[in-house]
Amino acid sequence: AVVGSNPRAHPWIDEALAGYTAYLYFDRVYGEKRGRRILETQLKMNYQMMRLFGGEDRAVDTPAAKYQSMLDYAGIVYGKAPMFHHALKELLGTKAYLDLCRDYVTKYAFKTAPPDGFTKLAAPRHQPLAPRIEALYKRWIKETHGDEDIGKPDLNVLVEMATGQKMEGSVKEFIEELFPMMKQYR
Repeated sequence: AVVGSNPRAHPWIDEALAGYTAYLYFDRVYGEKRGRRILETQLKMNYQMMRLFGGEDRAVDTPAAKYQSMLDYAGIVYGKAPMFHHALKELLGTKAYLDLCRDYVTKYAFKTAPPDGFTKLAAPRHQPLAPRIEALYKRWIKETHGDEDIGKPDLNVLVEMATGQKMEGSVKEFIEELFPMMKQYR
């Protein structure tokens, strides 16, 4: 990697950017519809599956050793963390966000990027938006608003996204019998 990070203390930094740039690639190369599907199934679904199986929302900037399971880690690091980049891109606009990515690589090339590296670069460049940029970082990285920002898991939607088929009849009954805690998510 050109930009380094501390994966033990801040595992989300590189993983969030890797996941989010994969979404950007699919969105640009294959179109908005395919990009949206990647956003829903590869990013948001990680968080929602974690919640569906009882994982708790937590601050994204959590050391790797503090995660209770790989499902919790995936939900936050591969699911919630990339959505910070999506929120930042929505605030700045695509061109400004991509310019910020280039500046980030230039500034931190062959160095260890700090957790607030994007915020430190974005706020001065977009002065009128600086308070909103800093609030976005705090909300997505330091606080726990995943259910509000990403959405509570919906078992029917998750099954449909994963399989392409609606969960009905005996399939629905079987899943609810197998995983009784999922009834609260229908």
